[in-house]
Amino acid sequence: MQKNIFSLMLMWSLIPSTFYSQDLMQAVELNDIPSVMLFVENGADINQTDRMGFTPLHIAAWNGYAELTEYLLQKGANPNVLSQSGNTPLKFANPAIAKLLLRYGAFTNNTAPPVPELRYTPNIYIESSSPRPRVINRVVSNFIAGSSYPEKSYNILKKLSLEESLQVHNWDKDGNNSLHRAAQTGNLERVKLLIKSGIDPNSRNNNGDTPLRFAAENGHLEVIKYLVEQEGVDINTRNNSGTSPLMVASLNNDPKIVNYLTHFGANVNATATAFARRIREGEGEVDTIVEGWTPLMAAAQMGDNKTIQALLDANADLNATDNDNWNALMYAVQSGHLDTVRYLVKSGIDLNVESTFNQTALSIAVDEGNQPMIDFLKSVNAKDSSEPLLKLNETVIEILPTDEELSVYEDAVTAK
Repeated sequence: MQKNIFSLMLMWSLIPSTFYSQDLMQAVELNDIPSVMLFVENGADINQTDRMGFTPLHIAAWNGYAELTEYLLQKGANPNVLSQSGNTPLKFANPAIAKLLLRYGAFTNNTAPPVPELRYTPNIYIESSSPRPRVINRVVSNFIAGSSYPEKSYNILKKLSLEESLQVHNWDKDGNNSLHRAAQTGNLERVKLLIKSGIDPNSRNNNGDTPLRFAAENGHLEVIKYLVEQEGVDINTRNNSGTSPLMVASLNNDPKIVNYLTHFGANVNATATAFARRIREGEGEVDTIVEGWTPLMAAAQMGDNKTIQALLDANADLNATDNDNWNALMYAVQSGHLDTVRYLVKSGIDLNVESTFNQTALSIAVDEGNQPMIDFLKSVNAKDSSEPLLKLNETVIEILPTDEELSVYEDAVTAK
């Protein structure tokens, strides 16, 4: 088993006592309790401060290290040391650590001014009172989200916002903010908190996705209701690929959300500007980008008859085609959803639409080698666009010379 390097160095007396205090700060930051204990027992100053006036206790409280905080307090750490910005460890404590600090005599009347300003992005930060920049991402994200104490977090944010002393911008590398993530996980209370704290409910990430799109994608109807009915978000907003929340819900086999969105005015015939469709190329399969894809095509591809009916009830165009002239029937055939194919045929869809590549629903079934699908489509008189080509091939074969005729010809040529 690997031993902690600090412990080994101490055991072998390779660290001079003058360095104990310096290394204590690093061990606290790493939550390395065994090393902290060794440093303290070997004379490290438990109330030492760094260049910003933070003690080991400040750092432990800031990081949420409850066990380490309690150990430092037991060993005599002063809970009332003020940093250069005038803050005690209590300023940064979560409720559990605050109880520990108060138990060991922390003052509650910290008169330090509020945080002057906190601007956050994943790679750039400007801050004036955090003890360690490396933990700022996690701390700000958790604080803003208010995952454990949303109302308390909101009250703090509201106060600081009114004083114009706190600004928070929290994005990940994909441009998602805290509201995107809260909508994605379906945390309604967090969604409410974040919007109250000033995040735009129509905010977009790098792909143009809004929180509504994330909620629709993950099936969180209550979050969708709040965003639509309370915040008035744009229900027909589309991302950079032209995909709307309704399209996403249609792909996810979620008729409840489809019904809700169409009831509140979602465009059932809106088309995506880019969608990947699987096609055959030789013996393999590849994706091709097409345009003009509709929610009905999405539901057909997924084989979701309930969603298809919900869309048709909302006046979706049954015979709409994409830019390659594929209709919903072709998507259902290609995906192998025989029940959905039957459903679409019963609903009156055009059986014999030809794509820009002269494909029909039946020819797609032939390409896929789906015999039950082929049999059904033939039973309803679907046209196979490959039939004329097959007849032409048969004609060509008929006029070609037989092996016997070729042999006679070759003998004649040799004789000459």
